[in-house]
Amino acid sequence: MPIGDIKEYLRTFPEVSPDLPQGLSGYFMQLQIPQEHLGTMLVINQAIVPPPTPNFVSIILDLDLFLEGDISSDEIELWQILEQMHEQKNRAFEACITEHTRELIN
Repeated sequence: MPIGDIKEYLRTFPEVSPDLPQGLSGYFMQLQIPQEHLGTMLVINQAIVPPPTPNFVSIILDLDLFLEGDISSDEIELWQILEQMHEQKNRAFEACITEHTRELIN
C-alpha cells in the first residue's frame, strides 16, 4: 500500500507476520466481538477499495452492532436500547481509529 504504516491510521487492523513481505495489495478482514454488557454482537469489516484518485488509499471501516433475540415491545425501553447501541457503535468506531485519522476526517 502507498501508506507508510497502517498503524498511523487504524488501531484495529490485520497484522502480517514479520517473516512475510509487508506490502499489501489488498485485504478484507472481519471481526465478530461480543459486547457482553449489552448482549449484542459487534461486527467490524475492513477492506481496501479502489481509491477515488491516484496516490490515495481508500479503506472501508464498517461497523455493525446487532441484538438477536427477544426485545421489549415497550417503546421507551426500545428507544433506550437503541440509544445504548448507538453509543456503543460510536465508541467502537473511535476505538478503531487513530488521532491522525480523526484529523483527516475533520
